[in-house]
Amino acid sequence: LNAHPDRLIMLEISTSLPKEWVDKYKSELACHEDGTISPYHGKPFSYASEIARQEMKNAIQQFIKYAEEAPYASRIVGYFLSGGMTGEWAYWTPARKKMLDYSDPNKKAFKAYSGKDIPSSARRLSRDKNHVLLDPVKWEDCIQFNEYTSESVADMLIDLGRTMQESLKGKQKVTGTYYGYSCYLPLDTGYHTHGH
Repeated sequence: LNAHPDRLIMLEISTSLPKEWVDKYKSELACHEDGTISPYHGKPFSYASEIARQEMKNAIQQFIKYAEEAPYASRIVGYFLSGGMTGEWAYWTPARKKMLDYSDPNKKAFKAYSGKDIPSSARRLSRDKNHVLLDPVKWEDCIQFNEYTSESVADMLIDLGRTMQESLKGKQKVTGTYYGYSCYLPLDTGYHTHGH
């Protein structure tokens, strides 16, 4: 920054949770129906975890406070929030032939949302080999769970974004993130089952 006094910066805030948190709150991690954790991610928090959400909000507040009190604060134009799979707020990738998230927080949250249990992995995986256009009568439970998953990710992201704005205490700075891969829905990529 000293070499380029006219340059402005945007800081990324990662919401990855530390190993100590993961070790302490294993029941707050997104898990398969059999209770196992996806092998693809070391810290796959459940988006329904209020404990994880509060931890992230605390971290955001501390990070912004630190940065806004730093000597380079006037050079900061904004903050960029990353989290979830690949930092783009997608739900975690499950192990092969399995689905997520059957954690206690997610089971309770989905029951409160729908009055129902989460559909089994076997049911969610079958879907007549169709991942996008589901018969609304036959697959109502899976459609409802996909909608719930998208809403839970968006709800967390909105809450964390609000925390970023409140932490700025009225300062006019840009805040943003990656989210909304709806253009990929026609492809057989499963984004619609990953919270987007």
